[in-house]
Amino acid sequence: MAYGFSADGSVVVGRAENADGQSRAFRWQNGVMQNLGTLPGGGWSQAHGVSADGSVVVGGVRNAAWQWRAFRWTAAGGMEDLNITYASLLTNRSALRYAYAISPDVRYIVGEGYNAATGRREAFLLDTGFPPRGDVDRNGSVDDADLLQVLFAFGERGYRNEDLNWDGAIDDADLLEALFNFGSGR
Repeated sequence: MAYGFSADGSVVVGRAENADGQSRAFRWQNGVMQNLGTLPGGGWSQAHGVSADGSVVVGGVRNAAWQWRAFRWTAAGGMEDLNITYASLLTNRSALRYAYAISPDVRYIVGEGYNAATGRREAFLLDTGFPPRGDVDRNGSVDDADLLQVLFAFGERGYRNEDLNWDGAIDDADLLEALFNFGSGR
């Protein structure tokens, strides 16, 4: 089942059953379906959303205790439990259960969680704080490399990392975004 796709449609994410009948999150690109796996000791997983450039996937996965947990996946880091990464933001017994979508710049994640204080399932908006505005290469800082990437792509169209305001065009607005934030980050 396909649940999401990148801005240009080249990356599709969802879930597929494996030979054991368990669902696994997948990422499809260029005719190749990639199994995104599960958490250690976990079971089912399903991908619901993907960043505009197709590099970051979010969804839900069952952990070793068979509890649903929201995840974020990247090629470099694999699958990460958002409850562990952002544990400091959660109150005792609250949990982020499913991540349904991620913003084009990968900073914001929305989904469904459990709020222990109210005893209810509720929507969440998670501000991951990453990347800093203007950080084209997503290394945590806005520097000359980011500025050069915008300059070299200047005038092109399409939703890609150099399109910092995600309007479909790499133009002076994107260049100003990199310049105004130059030096921020790590």
